[in-house]
Amino acid sequence: MALMRQIPLSWENPIWSRWDMETFDPQRQLRSLDGEMRRVSSDMNKMYHHVQSLCPIDHHPANWRMRENFNLDNPFMQDTDGRKFRLEFDLRQFRPEEIVVRTEGNKLEVHAKHEEKDENKSVHREYHRQYVLPKELSCDRLVSKLSRDGVLCIEAPLPLTDGRGDRLIPIMHN
Repeated sequence: MALMRQIPLSWENPIWSRWDMETFDPQRQLRSLDGEMRRVSSDMNKMYHHVQSLCPIDHHPANWRMRENFNLDNPFMQDTDGRKFRLEFDLRQFRPEEIVVRTEGNKLEVHAKHEEKDENKSVHREYHRQYVLPKELSCDRLVSKLSRDGVLCIEAPLPLTDGRGDRLIPIMHN
């Protein structure tokens, strides 16, 4: 059996009746709160940028993969020379001689393998990605470049469309 305690509630003398309504200014209170929120927001932004300068967010491995996945989903870009196919792979943990890029049919394969062994530790790191190339892409035109910061870029120009695919699609309505 639970004990319940009733707290008497008086509607005749509410808590706000004890406030001095002459000095209570809701707009002033809200302006004060708004100013305080701006100050806290400014302090948080300063702290965020300070932490960013110590360790930029771009150096976090989760962000490498997220950016890489986005680039794999969006490989087409417009260049000054026309449309271009471009893929980027983050291989900053591998040396150039540990990276192999090859095509097999219409598949592009990027493979990297790193091993270190000494008496106290053993490190094994492996990276493998496959990508199905678009039909209009000529594999002979693929070029790969590894930047100083370890980003492997694979590019190829796409053939210009001859306009035969352009057509007006009528809108049906009742």
